[in-house]
Amino acid sequence: MIDDKMAKMAINTIATYCVLHRHCNNCKIMDNCLGVEGEAEPFSGLHSYPDINILKKTCQKKAEKPIKFDEKMKESEAFMTYLLTLLEEVTGNTIGDYERRHIEIDVNKYGKVTIDLKNNTGRVVAHGNARCHPNDTFNLETGVKIAVERMIEELKKPLHPRNDDIYYCIKDYGPVQRICKDEFIDRLNDVIGNCFNNKTILLEHEKEIKMRKEKILEIIADYMKKE
Repeated sequence: MIDDKMAKMAINTIATYCVLHRHCNNCKIMDNCLGVEGEAEPFSGLHSYPDINILKKTCQKKAEKPIKFDEKMKESEAFMTYLLTLLEEVTGNTIGDYERRHIEIDVNKYGKVTIDLKNNTGRVVAHGNARCHPNDTFNLETGVKIAVERMIEELKKPLHPRNDDIYYCIKDYGPVQRICKDEFIDRLNDVIGNCFNNKTILLEHEKEIKMRKEKILEIIADYMKKE
């Protein structure tokens, strides 16, 4: 049975519909409202209720997303191994035991693929995802490819290390691995963009990092002379 509130919401919905259209010839409910007697216009005597919403705002449900992937497959160890193998094929690199322990790949039932790279403390330092459009056919290989490309783009950015994070930095004699202890050198490396998760990517920025380091050390030296 329809309660009073629902009835009022229906009245408000019809009143709003009439106000917005105002073209009876194109109205979808015209045949049901022309029978109102004694009124100059259809539903002209219809008054809305100011404290009640319309049906569109309160009752209309969003269309459910189509299911793209059987999440029960994630319970299979063989499937998770396949995901890592697929990741190797997409990146063209062999994933060792260390990387396997620090990479998380997930696929949800709507076709969203996420890849997270974690550091030694378990913090996510690079993230990539790919969403399948509701109208498209889900393809796992394509999803992994897009997600890993986005993760690599994040990986190329300098890291902002926290306490106990392991990171790579350029020193005078080349790249080294360091554990962040929130000391002056860690803060300096952070400021000049001298912190990366990946040694290879770090070396691509070696020249610009050294230039920044020299510049900031010159600034510090000039400041110390004035003291």
